[in-house]
Amino acid sequence: MRQAILTADAAWEPYARTRGMDYSAGRIGWAHTQWPRVDGVIEGIAVALELVGRLGGYHTGALAVPIAAVQGNVEVTREGVIAKISKAFGAQDITIGDETFDRAFLVKATSEAAVRAVLSALVRSAMLEMGADRVIYDDGSEHKHVPMVLFEIPVILTEPRLLDRALRAAVEIAQTRIQETPYR
Repeated sequence: MRQAILTADAAWEPYARTRGMDYSAGRIGWAHTQWPRVDGVIEGIAVALELVGRLGGYHTGALAVPIAAVQGNVEVTREGVIAKISKAFGAQDITIGDETFDRAFLVKATSEAAVRAVLSALVRSAMLEMGADRVIYDDGSEHKHVPMVLFEIPVILTEPRLLDRALRAAVEIAQTRIQETPYR
């Protein structure tokens, strides 16, 4: 845990400073751990980078808060053994029509329109190229909280261009709008 915090601290503090963002250093206290965090605003969207502890190690979470939420929730996870078993028992898996993406990820959602809006070509490309293992779009309605986006990569990102790319993907999702036609 200490090494993960030191790794994130060493890369994220200068990253935040050079981009005019706020940085909160990680620390391990007697009663709790404070994870490293970067907070800022990109194109009017509140964003953050957080270190996320998982069973398999430490991940980078790029978060964003949509200004105007699309109605619906979307959860995208890596296609793995558990996902394959879940699908065998009838778990939802919405296909996008992008064969490479559809083979790599399991997509669940409350609205297919939200899936189509959230998973733009830019977002799908970033997920595949960066090895993202989880993306969540939550409109906030179910648990009465603000809408949120999580774009999670299963490593501690330290390169500024990769941190930028993860935040750019989160912002792209947060800016999602469902295209409506006047004929609906």
